[in-house]
Amino acid sequence: MTDRIALFPLSAVLFPGVVLPLHLFEERYRTLLADLLDGPEPRRFGVVALEVGRETAGPGGTTGAAPPATGDGPG
Repeated sequence: MTDRIALFPLSAVLFPGVVLPLHLFEERYRTLLADLLDGPEPRRFGVVALEVGRETAGPGGTTGAAPPATGDGPG
């Protein structure tokens, strides 16, 4: 059987055994945490590396928005 776990994007290095306080300000991540706390133990979630792109306020972008068109693509 394969277990499913929630994933949390993080733009910082997370080392095993080190505490990293998280500021959860987006509703979807508050919901993720509430669902974890409501569920049975063990409570686990995964962390994935977040690079500059759609989910970050990267170069020329805004959080959650598609990257701006560059004119390099077809059309």
